[in-house]
Amino acid sequence: MRNSLCSRLTYLGDVKSYKLEDAPDFIDGAVSPETVSMQNSYYGNYVQGFWNSVFGKSEVKLPSDEGTEANVSPIFDENGEMYYFTDFTSPKEGVDSMLGYSLTNSRTGEATFYTGNLEKSYMDSQGTLQIIEKKFIEKKWTGEMPILYNFYGEASWLTPVLDPNGFLQNYFIVSAANPEISVYANTPNQALKLYKTALQRGGGSVDGSGKAEEKQVSGTVLRVYKEKTGDYTTVYFLLDGGKSFTVSSENSPMSIYLKENDKVNVTYLDTGESSLPVREMEIEGLQ
Repeated sequence: MRNSLCSRLTYLGDVKSYKLEDAPDFIDGAVSPETVSMQNSYYGNYVQGFWNSVFGKSEVKLPSDEGTEANVSPIFDENGEMYYFTDFTSPKEGVDSMLGYSLTNSRTGEATFYTGNLEKSYMDSQGTLQIIEKKFIEKKWTGEMPILYNFYGEASWLTPVLDPNGFLQNYFIVSAANPEISVYANTPNQALKLYKTALQRGGGSVDGSGKAEEKQVSGTVLRVYKEKTGDYTTVYFLLDGGKSFTVSSENSPMSIYLKENDKVNVTYLDTGESSLPVREMEIEGLQ
């Protein structure tokens, strides 16, 4: 990896060379995506040395080629620093399990490889794109730039979906651990709301740690809002104790009849969120 970069001052025609650590603040990508892609390839293939990559192939892993820039995808953290994201998969044919992912700082070139929970099997980015292709096969829409996120404690792929002309159509979220849990919507926020409900239905975690305490409460309904989400209805309601709750009609079919002044018994997860996910609910007089 080169330890310097060039900045061209077009109004003077001058060229100045900087050491990597002295790169001007306005440069996000001091390290090129091509360099990072090569670094990923070397690490994945030769992590245990050259001969191991030919014979034993212990711990050998292949970086994906689903990135938008030289097989890597630039992303930004909460502080505005840019990183290059790449997931790694098995060299075995027909295997779409993710073995881990790397984040490389675009200014320093420092890379960190993450393995995640070794007791779980996670789908890689290529598997995500295949799901999207099958989902929208008639429209010929495809996914672009899948990025792994932690949504509600669930390792999840967020992918923009484009039409054949390259125009954005929706945002697709799928669980990396359970690909049967997936949603899509016109905006990321809408997709996240649907995904939270889908996780509740599918048994995924919605608490950020998977260890939220299950609690019970009884009260009178003060306000109700209902929203159609796919084949089911999501019901949001506020109790007289001041807490707000969210429940899917798939989990609680009778929730579609909920109205103000109803008395309810609720079993929920104490996740600390503004609207708490409901596991079970009884409406007095209906059950």
